[in-house]
Amino acid sequence: MKKSQVPVVMIGNLLYHFDRALFGLLAPFLAPIFFHHKNPIYALILMYAITPLSLLAKPLGAIVFGYLGDKVGTQRSLAITLLGMALISALMAAVPTYEQVGITAPLLLMFYRFLIGFFSAGETTGGAIMVFEHSNPSKRNLVSSFYDASGILGVLLASLCIWLFNSYHNFWRALFLSGSLIGIIGWFLRKPLKVNERQKSSFESPIKTLWDNRKVVFKIAALAGFSYGNYYLITNFMNGFLPLVSKISKAEAMGLNTALLLLDFLFLPLFGLVSLKITKEKLILISLLGIIICSAPLFYMLERATTFNAAFVRIYLMVFGVVLAAPYHAFIYEISPVKHRYLIGAFSTAIGGRLFGAPILPLGLWIYHKTHLIWAPTIPLILVGILALMSIKSDVLKTKKASIA
Repeated sequence: MKKSQVPVVMIGNLLYHFDRALFGLLAPFLAPIFFHHKNPIYALILMYAITPLSLLAKPLGAIVFGYLGDKVGTQRSLAITLLGMALISALMAAVPTYEQVGITAPLLLMFYRFLIGFFSAGETTGGAIMVFEHSNPSKRNLVSSFYDASGILGVLLASLCIWLFNSYHNFWRALFLSGSLIGIIGWFLRKPLKVNERQKSSFESPIKTLWDNRKVVFKIAALAGFSYGNYYLITNFMNGFLPLVSKISKAEAMGLNTALLLLDFLFLPLFGLVSLKITKEKLILISLLGIIICSAPLFYMLERATTFNAAFVRIYLMVFGVVLAAPYHAFIYEISPVKHRYLIGAFSTAIGGRLFGAPILPLGLWIYHKTHLIWAPTIPLILVGILALMSIKSDVLKTKKASIA
């Protein structure tokens, strides 16, 4: 793949994230449609609980497509993932509601999300590998931030579409259909790329490879879980939580979310430039400490919050989240064994996102419902952050010793 073709891979990443973001951002709108419950909090909890249900789907897909990518080539693996997601998005556009088929509706929804989780497991990691293998090693942090920014742009477009069209009847069906079309476009954009694939060789089973590299797997999983959890909290979660604890409506929360994502998109390249001067390990440490220490106090500001208060809280958590996101892909690329980068990166990210990150939403909302403590939703995030902090301790110490030497 030529350097001039790198933006095409990033376009594919943008299109994938547009499709992926729809479900999470639509949760407050879809909850009453698919979960017929008098209490809106329980309906929202059930909606958020669908995401962790892909706990099996994501790792399974990561093993299949990670092994396939390392064995026969990244490009072939990515072609299958995009087409699979496009098909499931089309099915999502036609899924019946609870009013139409009763309990079958949420069961179908769960099944489709399981399939989406399976096909999407290797997409982000595979695209990052394609980009990094044809980038200057000294600028991988910057390239990592631009790659992540392309994904945020996709999420921003999804949020903008929901904000603009949420007043229309069944608007969500049209958005999922557009996500299907976008997946097909992404596949066509990537199809003509000429990739210099790594040498394909036989190696041990995927399970043995993951076990032999379990320390790296845990490290990436902990960081991925924290990054995903913080991202879910300030975007997907806040859209449903703010209307419950303040006078901010769903539409206003979505508008604020769109503006926040625009800032996120602009800040990622900025911190990518900063990461050329500061080591990846230091940036990750700053992000973890900044969120662990301040997230609970910040959430105190959300009770009967004004738009200004809500924006301040979200911007703070977003900025420190970006500090981690900017060097994240470059960090996992460099700590993973060369021969198994796709498998280890995809599986670890899937485990982290599903096992550590996704449960933060339903757990946080459940704790809030039981305790009525406005800061309760941050408890799962703080615990995952402490876990991530412990996992990178050795890397931070090594970097400190190297700088002293």
